[in-house]
Amino acid sequence: MSKTNRCRMLPAPLLATGLLLAAVLPFCGTACRSVQTGGLTIEQRNAARGKQLFEQIYRDYVDERRDVIYITNLGNSRKVKSSIGTIAGPWHTASLLHAGIAILHHYPNDRALKRKVDYLFEYMNWFVQERTDDYLAYAVSRGPAKFKARMGETAFDDQAYIAEVYYDGYVATGEQKYLDLIEKILRFVEDRGYFRGIDVYSGEEIGAFSWGEPFIGFLGMSTTGLMANVYLDLYSITDDPVKKAHYLEMGVRIYNYIRRWDILGSGMVANGIFWPNVSGNEYRVGLHDLMYHTYNNGTPIETAAKLYAITGEQWYLEEARIVARAARSHFTVDTSGYPAGLVQYKVTYADAGHWFTMSLFEGYLHLAQYCDEGKVYVKEMQDSLDYAYDNYFYRGYLPTNYVTGWEPGWVYDEVKQILYSVAPVIMYGDLAKFGVD
Repeated sequence: MSKTNRCRMLPAPLLATGLLLAAVLPFCGTACRSVQTGGLTIEQRNAARGKQLFEQIYRDYVDERRDVIYITNLGNSRKVKSSIGTIAGPWHTASLLHAGIAILHHYPNDRALKRKVDYLFEYMNWFVQERTDDYLAYAVSRGPAKFKARMGETAFDDQAYIAEVYYDGYVATGEQKYLDLIEKILRFVEDRGYFRGIDVYSGEEIGAFSWGEPFIGFLGMSTTGLMANVYLDLYSITDDPVKKAHYLEMGVRIYNYIRRWDILGSGMVANGIFWPNVSGNEYRVGLHDLMYHTYNNGTPIETAAKLYAITGEQWYLEEARIVARAARSHFTVDTSGYPAGLVQYKVTYADAGHWFTMSLFEGYLHLAQYCDEGKVYVKEMQDSLDYAYDNYFYRGYLPTNYVTGWEPGWVYDEVKQILYSVAPVIMYGDLAKFGVD
């Protein structure tokens, strides 16, 4: 058999890893082959590689016959150890939809791909709550039937992320169904998640978003950062002057909260802040949660870059650079002994893997549209993804560590969680869309 007809072999030091992985990574036939990129532009190559990774993930995680999506590529296996079981939740499902949309953008006439994206969009209805009010909200777990998920199991950061994914879906397809749902989600999160408490010291509205229901005194970046970008994305596509003014006002207001309270002097971004109640509707600033995540640094970089594009005010760009530089310094690990110019980011949240890194990367991409420093960070990720693909691509997957490769016996390489798997798909899709000089 010629080399072009067999799975790409791992480098010799990693062969033992491959033997271990063979027990859990499924046989993928022709999908094992790395994409041949002769004659393709870099954008076409990025799209082709992302598409190949997406197709393998879809085969392994989605069971259309049973109408179920799994958290890992082992499906319902007892080997899967997760606090939330084996069935994917709204975050996992939306991330897979995000990946499909990122690739559909480059293959708009691929009917098979479009069908898969439509299936994932409809599957999100398993998480729609059966509510006693007229809000649209997604529960944290799948309900017994579509539109029958339990009311009260609500994470506002899930809603915000779903809205962002639907925005991408609207841009990629132009289908009104995505935009209609974004506006419904926004109404729910703004009415129920936006914190209108008063800062006892300044007398001003605090102006950020809580993590979920009920409010427990914590305003987290996971919701607040995403919601700023939801508003600014809607600002970019609406023609209604009243809505446009509201979206910009909210985007600016939320970013002002983030820069005042969450962005620290080092440029790192806190995970959130506790606001203890003083009396009535008055609250005082409390302790910062200083658990740093790539995700939290990524969203304000993106917000600041968007506000710079809208207003032309240079200080937004300077703040984005400070946050990006801090993230690049804090989250990367030593890759001595590997080719220069490669970066490997820490996994700061085990259940999310490089989905968090993907969020930081999207911040870099927006910065790169206006700043050469951002282009450097994007190029590093492009080169590192390609290094992983060219050296470690195995049975349709990339390792968790893009530079140092597969680790024998490590659970996050042996059992591929969906959030780990979709991250390079989305990044390749984004790279194909935005490009890098």
